[in-house]
Amino acid sequence: TSKVADKFLQLRPGTDIAFLGACIKYIMENNLVDHDYLRRNTNAYCLLRPDYKLENGIFSGYNEKERHYDKASWGYQVDAAGKPLKSDDLNAPNTVFTVTKEHFSRYTPEVASKITGIAPEDIIESAKMMATIKPLVFMYALGLTQHTVGVENIRCYTLITLLTGNVGIPGGGICAMR
Repeated sequence: TSKVADKFLQLRPGTDIAFLGACIKYIMENNLVDHDYLRRNTNAYCLLRPDYKLENGIFSGYNEKERHYDKASWGYQVDAAGKPLKSDDLNAPNTVFTVTKEHFSRYTPEVASKITGIAPEDIIESAKMMATIKPLVFMYALGLTQHTVGVENIRCYTLITLLTGNVGIPGGGICAMR
């Protein structure tokens, strides 16, 4: 497939999340998201509970001694009917989008380059391609899921396709080649 690829990048083994994280960061920070799609089809505009936190990669409610989460804070702010509250502003404090953006903020193209071995400008070019190609489909083979962080790899693909409005459209999405 590398022979016929428009762009071939050889990442160091096991560095997918750094690469994809930098792409996610670039897409979010440069407003390359599909706002209408996010509003209609995702929880990106939903407001998280004020006691929800994500600090140093640890979610609120973690009991270090028991190595277990109390997920009571993992929810949305709700109205009197129990319906999740949404902000009119995607970048308002405590939206799902804002918290996700903050989480991925560590993955600059320069940091990802040091981890992956891919030049920062190639990471940026890849992010731009992911954000502008419609429909976008990610196709992966079994190897990606067999990493120790295989689920997180697929979650990154999912996040990119949701941010760019490529889930539920003809030719878009994520395809496991089995």
